[in-house]
Amino acid sequence: MVTEGGSHQAATVEQLRQHYNSEEAHSIAVERLASAIFQEVHKDVGLGARDRELLSTAAILHDIGLEQDPETHNVRSREILLETGLSGFGPTRLKVIACIVTFHRKKVKWRQDELFLSLDPKDQDRILKLAAILRVADGLDYTHGQSVAIESIRKKKKRFVIQAVGEPGDVEANVKRANKKGDLWQMVMPAPMTVTPAKGKKSSPKKDSHKTRRGDTVHDAARAIMSRQLERMHETEEGTRAGEDIEALHDMRVATRRLRAALRAFRKPLGREILEPYREELKWVAGTLGRVRDLDVWIRFLETYVDKAPAADREALEAYLAAERSERESLRTRLIADLDSDRFAQFTKGFDEFLRRGPGAADDTVGPFAARSIAKRMKRILKFADGIKSAPEERLHRLRILCKRLRYTGEFFAPCFGKRVEKMIQILRHVQDALGDVHDTIVWRERIGDVEPGPLATLKKHLAFRADQAHKEFLHVWRTLASKKLQKALRKELKTATK
Repeated sequence: MVTEGGSHQAATVEQLRQHYNSEEAHSIAVERLASAIFQEVHKDVGLGARDRELLSTAAILHDIGLEQDPETHNVRSREILLETGLSGFGPTRLKVIACIVTFHRKKVKWRQDELFLSLDPKDQDRILKLAAILRVADGLDYTHGQSVAIESIRKKKKRFVIQAVGEPGDVEANVKRANKKGDLWQMVMPAPMTVTPAKGKKSSPKKDSHKTRRGDTVHDAARAIMSRQLERMHETEEGTRAGEDIEALHDMRVATRRLRAALRAFRKPLGREILEPYREELKWVAGTLGRVRDLDVWIRFLETYVDKAPAADREALEAYLAAERSERESLRTRLIADLDSDRFAQFTKGFDEFLRRGPGAADDTVGPFAARSIAKRMKRILKFADGIKSAPEERLHRLRILCKRLRYTGEFFAPCFGKRVEKMIQILRHVQDALGDVHDTIVWRERIGDVEPGPLATLKKHLAFRADQAHKEFLHVWRTLASKKLQKALRKELKTATK
């Protein structure tokens, strides 16, 4: 929810975010960070309690234009808002939100912005201050890892000091970015601001060793990458068992997928026969997690759909939803049994021991290996360019898998490279999301099966429309991924790592 007591507005905001495939985890993280800052400073900087709603809405929607126009997505986000509108927000408040979204990145040129200048001076002041907060919050999740939290915000000697804590390695990068994006704050707020890592909570040597560096050996990189993902799998197991937050299960599933991707990436230098048994066990773990997670996503979509459905359709839809929830509980019982099994215990113990011993003796430096791995996977993806507009779903699903593997590989080795690999990862995330929506809607239609005319048939038509929209959005972002400009820049950056 964006506001208490504003469920209709919140649903509309979330509906818009989902429609444009804006990254949910990042949007929520930025909204959380922005709200934390607002709570502590709003009285001192002349903002009112009602302004929180404008900030939260802008934070959730600040990246909705990213998939359609990555380079100037803040401008595209603004255009989408003004074209689409938001139920419950009048024309002036909509323009305020659109301006905040516009100013969340790049140099803010408000004196040249016609929409901004058309508003009342009080609204202009509100926009600049809320945009200043949003920029800092967005900077604190610059890595899109959702790993940073605000520990404290204090005013010292007429300066706000924001102390941040988070994942080792990530917190420093995010703090640096937040300070850079604090340029607007320094111009428009009555007191300047500094973001710092919380004292006494610096990266521990053990966790810092998980970060891959270009000069590391392939052996050390493999060990660091796999250790981090196994650690993440252990961290999320308790939440998965509890079942109170479905995102814990999602995070555990992602950790197993990343582990499998890492084993695939390193199988040649470390030995396929050594790694394959662990890949097979991870496939089993991912499968039992995936069956529940897939239903979680479906049920969450259904709940939103049922809430918006005509009253006459709800009884039939609620009955169908109840049956899906019952199926989910059955699968969850099986999941807990699998996590309690000797097989799972033996796998985790064995893999922990394997990583402590070290996964092999591959002494080449990781930089050239990482560059070759990324280039090889990108080459496979670009082969799908021919006939991409009319490619069958099976081929698109295969493409999605390859994009996911390249994205994970890029994330593993990102510290070895620069902005172009980061850009590739960002675009791959959007390609993967769009293709995921295409795949999900097709699977969901098949799950409903053949039905008589009625609420479920209407639902199937709605899913067909969603699939068509997702396919159009995929084609748009695919053009960016396959563009000669990006590919040329990427090849140049990868080449530097092989020298």
